[in-house]
Amino acid sequence: MTTEKILLEFNKVSKSFGSVQANNQVSFAVKQGSIHALIGENGAGKSTIMKILFGLYQADHGEIRLRGQKLNILSPIDAKKHRIGMVHQHFMLAGPISAMNHFFLDEKPTSLKGFFTPLPAEKKLQQLQALSERYQMAVPWQEPVEKLSVGIQQRLEILKILYNEADILILDEPTAVLAPQEILALFSQLRELKAQGKTILFITHKLKEVMSLADTVTVFRKGEVIAQKNIEDTNPRDLSELMVGRKLIELVRSPAMPGERLLEIKNLSFKTQGRERLKNLDFHIHSGEILGIAGIEGNGQSDLIQILVQPKAHEKAVSGELRWKTNSILSKSAKDLKEMGFSFFPEDRLTQGALVQSNLKENFLLGQHRSPDFQKMGIFKPHEISRVTTEEMKKLDVWPRNPNAIFKNLSGGNQQKLVVARELYRKPPFLLAAQPTRGVDIGAIEKIHFEMDLLRKNGAAILLISSELDELMKLSDRIMVIRHGSLLGQILHPPFDETQIGCMMLGAV
Repeated sequence: MTTEKILLEFNKVSKSFGSVQANNQVSFAVKQGSIHALIGENGAGKSTIMKILFGLYQADHGEIRLRGQKLNILSPIDAKKHRIGMVHQHFMLAGPISAMNHFFLDEKPTSLKGFFTPLPAEKKLQQLQALSERYQMAVPWQEPVEKLSVGIQQRLEILKILYNEADILILDEPTAVLAPQEILALFSQLRELKAQGKTILFITHKLKEVMSLADTVTVFRKGEVIAQKNIEDTNPRDLSELMVGRKLIELVRSPAMPGERLLEIKNLSFKTQGRERLKNLDFHIHSGEILGIAGIEGNGQSDLIQILVQPKAHEKAVSGELRWKTNSILSKSAKDLKEMGFSFFPEDRLTQGALVQSNLKENFLLGQHRSPDFQKMGIFKPHEISRVTTEEMKKLDVWPRNPNAIFKNLSGGNQQKLVVARELYRKPPFLLAAQPTRGVDIGAIEKIHFEMDLLRKNGAAILLISSELDELMKLSDRIMVIRHGSLLGQILHPPFDETQIGCMMLGAV
């Protein structure tokens, strides 16, 4: 039972980055021993306010009170002294190091003697086993982190902050890379932490999870708090409308009308650094359909994406066939495929899909600078480039609506929307959509899904690779599951069975 005692109070907290007002007079309260969700569109201010609480940023104005006392947190070290811990969306773990040794790395000696005489490994292991038993989070302590599932890695991150005796846990998008069964296990563990008196704040865009887990939810929009509600007093539709300021339109998909077989993969294997990353993949995609690939991250999806984006670069490490219609494309470069009309949503927009120091219109031109839409006889049409960029930004609601804005200064969600807008503008016959809505808010997800479905209706073949099972089930006409580099099976025709797919992702069937 959640107590009514107020633990944290945010009082008119404001934070600006240049001309961008990230938080504006933010005020809300968090009850002790509760699970408190923060939701909102990209750039709404929810991550910023949590980073202020954790000491990564300092507020320009306003104050935060902990148990009635004003907090003065200048760094994460200060936050830890107040028993505040944060698990970031991208885990802070070193792959080759064992789970146990991460706790030696995180430990600060309290004296010179402690520096030269660290706690013996056997005693440390006993401490960690007791910790995992107390919070019901089993971890194979001697295993290198890189060999652990993402679900176990997340447990490790949570245990790290519990080891430092945190009473307030901040979780940023905690289910982003988990299978359905792992999400259920995580929620069970978080409820157990709540029962033991911990207070949990979590940032998410998944309203189903908010309704399942949270006691209270605070809604952010454009840097301000729009509402704070008890979960029993709200529902997903009301929350989504509060987030975006309008009613969302549900995507109603018509049955697929598959046409010509366009992309075909036969007996495809990929071996690198002495390890077989992909094993005998066989599948095909027709025009007018979306084939979804489900799987826990790290099971071969990235390798498949690399081969499809740059087959020539991996030709010597690949066996099998990769065909577009009846022609082999294993010797084609990324440039060749672009010229054939292929489009790609990259897994990582920053390293694979953008020039972060350049402006938005320059980023919109990437891969299509030879298009007659934008140049004539080798001479660019600057006015037309700006006009088209602005028009396509409007379609996906990219902010700021300024083609001269610098890409790196946009929020992550707006960066993703610009990359998606660029690739959809091509109206490609084939689209590889890798994590199309990663880090994107519910309003933008609606727009991206509508655009992808329209592309499908117009005859494109789409390969959708996503860690979001809800997204795969909503958009796909067929779903295949990948595990340890192999395709385990195919589920034909929606509606799909979430439990069945989740079990396949975990290798339980």
